[in-house]
Amino acid sequence: MRPITLGAREVLVVGTDDGIRAVDRSCPHEGFRLDAGEVRGQELTCPAHGWRFDLRSGACVTAGEDIRTYTVDVRDGAIFVDVDVAPTDQELTLASEAVLGALETGRGSLAARRTARLLALGEDPRRVALLLARYGGSHADAGLDPETAAVADALALVPHLDERAVALVFADVASALAARLARASPRFGPDPATPFAWSDAGPRATLAALVDGGDADECEAVVAGMLATGIPVREIAAGLAEGTARTFRGPWPLVVLERAVRLADELGPDAARVVLPVAAHGCAAGAEVPQAFLATSDALAGAPRSAAEVVHECGRALLQFWLPFDDDVDGTASLLGCGLALAHAASAEWALELTGVASASLFHARSLAGVYAGAAAAASGIPVEYPDAAIAGAIAVGSAQTPRGIAVCLAAAGVALQRPDPAVRAGVLRLLETPRRERFTARELQPAFVAI
Repeated sequence: MRPITLGAREVLVVGTDDGIRAVDRSCPHEGFRLDAGEVRGQELTCPAHGWRFDLRSGACVTAGEDIRTYTVDVRDGAIFVDVDVAPTDQELTLASEAVLGALETGRGSLAARRTARLLALGEDPRRVALLLARYGGSHADAGLDPETAAVADALALVPHLDERAVALVFADVASALAARLARASPRFGPDPATPFAWSDAGPRATLAALVDGGDADECEAVVAGMLATGIPVREIAAGLAEGTARTFRGPWPLVVLERAVRLADELGPDAARVVLPVAAHGCAAGAEVPQAFLATSDALAGAPRSAAEVVHECGRALLQFWLPFDDDVDGTASLLGCGLALAHAASAEWALELTGVASASLFHARSLAGVYAGAAAAASGIPVEYPDAAIAGAIAVGSAQTPRGIAVCLAAAGVALQRPDPAVRAGVLRLLETPRRERFTARELQPAFVAI
């Protein structure tokens, strides 16, 4: 047996008593390498769990998914393998169902391998993104999880990455989703509301009031009804952004909302009707931060700044962050928290474009960055520029292992790639390249305002 890599495919060439065969190198069960297996006659047995495959047809002769075979030609002592084959619809369907099976059982590493395999087969990253987003949206509990929202960041990174790096990033997201929603039951939200629910005040004002009032179920139903009746996504986004930015419930709701809207825009109605109502539920469901907190944020933030300036300050905070802070036992001071401040500031900037009322969120992002960088040494000189390739390469390596850490790192990388600000790019690279304690623990980020 001889494994070879040809383009995106890994193939195993096998000599048998009846000629030379070529099949996929990985077992479709859990991705283990078949070249460590055993060949008897025309059957190859996987060394991990004993699945057996007919090398002539690729059929699994135990009970499982088949593997692909490749045409082999021997000419003048040289072996030629034809790998210029398009994936069949059945092959892609089975591989997609295998990803869903791993997500449903909460097996992160298996979900990662199967997602990478689906992309290696040639599946469009947009279809993989839709698969992951629909699963996350239909299994969320109290709102769209940041790990599902991270699908939007992964999709935005695709133009900056090669095929292997795309597979690694999507594998990270699949792993985070499986860990976050382990064995979660499908969620059935409220029935879509009728147009009577927003006929008086209009879509935007209705949604802003529902988020402001914390009526999560009604907000979800109204968004579902608006989508069903053809209300534009941008009009829905403006109402949700206004309520979310006006009634501060922590940094995540606005970050998640922006990404849910992006998924709806990029993946179309199939994604919108799943992720946007659930994101709306999360915007209204969180506990509102007391007004005293906003006053404290105001004092820490000082004079109002433009959104771009706040994003810049958050990037500098990533550079200035004092790494011993990262070992705080309560988890309130961390480099990941500083990355969240950056993502939150960028989302507040997006909300300002729609509503003009995101000042509370900007104050919070600025104070968050100030708290995290408070004991920092002075930042070193910021390089003139960091190319897209440097950031894309760093995120593809894998900068986090906990589900929430993966979401923060992808969000920060997305912000850096969207703007030329050297402070933001240098700060994000520091975040992505710094070995983190969260790699070895399961701790979640604590609400940042606890530190204040």
